[in-house]
Amino acid sequence: MKTALSLSTPEEWETAGRLRADFREVRIDLIRDDGTALRLMNLCNEYAESVKSAAASARSAVADFEDTLPDGIIPTIATIRSRKEGGEFDGSIGDWHLAIKPWLNSACDYIDVEEQFSPLADEIRSYGKKIIASVHMNRMPGLSELSDIEKRLRSYGDIVKIVVAPNSMSDAADFVKFTADAQKPIITSIMGSRFAKVRIALMIAGSALIYCHAGRQASAGQYHIADVQKIIEILGR
Repeated sequence: MKTALSLSTPEEWETAGRLRADFREVRIDLIRDDGTALRLMNLCNEYAESVKSAAASARSAVADFEDTLPDGIIPTIATIRSRKEGGEFDGSIGDWHLAIKPWLNSACDYIDVEEQFSPLADEIRSYGKKIIASVHMNRMPGLSELSDIEKRLRSYGDIVKIVVAPNSMSDAADFVKFTADAQKPIITSIMGSRFAKVRIALMIAGSALIYCHAGRQASAGQYHIADVQKIIEILGR
């Protein structure tokens, strides 16, 4: 069970280290100016240089989501979330490509790639980046459709991320079961705040990451990282 702190400011970058997040997710679509974007990219590069080691450079995509990373290593995920899938990016695939390109030349570890932008996956991988292949849906697919989505995402991604919006606790229970039965590693989560508590159940069922905040939610329904860490501590007893 690992945490990812979603952030869009240099202050939140530092907070992620102080609160010992397992991952940093830089939400590029929420960054308000070029100066902030450049500062975050510089922090990413400086951090990667500071932790450079044989152990860090040899890790695999799967290893990042297991308990095998040296203490203090916090991988970085670069995300441009489209408005269609709950973020603030409104552009075309060409616009997305232009926005993500500077991060391909940075030291970030993962690029979150929504299925609509998957034609760019080969180029992203050519920069040595690992891909979190993601879909965020404002509805609840059936188990068969979820399996089809997972297969499509695995066709271009190193790690799969599926986020849905249950209509009932029965839907939520089905999604927890899907998570428990799915090939690992996989990331699953909930759109919105209505069934936010199911995020904890998904973590217990085997979701590799739970996305958190440190005072400002990047997505509705996120829990504060300190609260999630306390839950993880209790579950580990």
